[in-house]
Amino acid sequence: MSLQINRLLWMSLFGMVASAVVSVVVVGYVGFVTVTTLLAGGPVLDLLLGLALPVVASLSVLLLVFVLSILGTGVGVARSVTLPSRTHLVDAAEAAERRNPMLAALSLSDRVAEVVLSERARHDRHLDRLKRRYVAGELSEQEFERRVYTILDADGRRDAGRVELDGDRIHVGEPER
Repeated sequence: MSLQINRLLWMSLFGMVASAVVSVVVVGYVGFVTVTTLLAGGPVLDLLLGLALPVVASLSVLLLVFVLSILGTGVGVARSVTLPSRTHLVDAAEAAERRNPMLAALSLSDRVAEVVLSERARHDRHLDRLKRRYVAGELSEQEFERRVYTILDADGRRDAGRVELDGDRIHVGEPER
């Protein structure tokens, strides 16, 4: 966390605490003076009318300081929070889909990927997913190749060739004859 954000947070927290404490002291003072006047048999209404303007003005200023301090704390916290990278959001959505079939039916990861990834990156992620499914035996070789060709055609990367899986890479080569 940077020194400026840290300073903003501490100043804001101090402003909140100080304005709250001073507000309690002002209200306590008004209560004390009122009770003392009542016990002495003095004119309470005149006392309260005399205190109304300075008390309302000071409480208004303290409320403003308190609200600004809350806003400053919010800004400081928001600036200090680090958001996950865009690909981490897609990874998290995919993990959630694997754990919850209802989310998989909603294609949550595809919807998140549409928002956060470029078209090329989306195609690369889709190729990775296809490769995992092929290795897991969920797709036949023909279905795998057909889907890979579709993605490569859409991405403009297909060299009219045969798709081969080599470790963690997908290669496009010359067609078999």
